[in-house]
This record gives sequence, C-alpha cells and structure tokens, in this order.
Amino acid sequence: MRVSSRNSYAAANDTRPFEEQRFLGYDDDSGHDTLKHYFDNWAPADRVVMRSNMTQTLLEGVRAGLGCAVLPCFAGERDGVLRRVSVPEEMMPMTLWLVYHEDLRRSPRLRAAVDLVDTMIETNKSALDPAT
Repeated sequence: MRVSSRNSYAAANDTRPFEEQRFLGYDDDSGHDTLKHYFDNWAPADRVVMRSNMTQTLLEGVRAGLGCAVLPCFAGERDGVLRRVSVPEEMMPMTLWLVYHEDLRRSPRLRAAVDLVDTMIETNKSALDPAT
C-alpha cells in the first residue's frame, strides 16, 4: 500500500511561515533514511535545532513550540495543538509493508493483528493521505 503518510507540522500557536521556521529532524541512526533525506533536502542545516531517532520525541518538540518537523499524518492531522506547514518539496508516498513469516500466515493471532492493521488503515485513510 502506498500512502502519503507524512507532512510537516509546527505548533498551532507558532504562526511563523516556513521561511522563518526552526526545524526538528531525524538523526543518522534513526533508521528513517528516506525521511532524513527528504528533510535534509529542504530544511536549512543552520536552522535545525534538534535531531532525534524517535518520532515521539520530534512530536513532543513540535508540541512544545521548538519548530517544524516531518511527522505522521495520523498524528498531526488529529492533534489540535499542531498545524500543517507547507514545505518547498512534496514528499513522495512511502510504501507500507507488513511482513511476517509464511509459516505464521494461518495463525489466529497473526490474522487478528493483520485484520486490525487493515481496519485501522481503512478507517484512517483520510489522516494517512490528507490530500484526499
């Protein structure tokens, strides 16, 4: 499944336009290479005030008004403390993979987990791709 699952967000009370924002981004050890590369393409290095390997840390930094970060849409779109910030480069949709060992495909527990993920994605489609 391909979704535009991320946008950039700042605190709702931080009314600075993109050109005046400070930025929070993923660090080199985060495992988020695609997001880090995307972020590094548009966030001026001299205005990056924090890096983390955890999305939750970036989310809390944005909520605290430290600056703008790339965050999951399902968090940003439903958080009244955040507002979406337009960036100069649109992020390409990312592929979402759910991987498990073939021997487990008939496991009732695994089926329940897969069904839950499917339901959550379908139910939250608008938050995963706010452009729709």
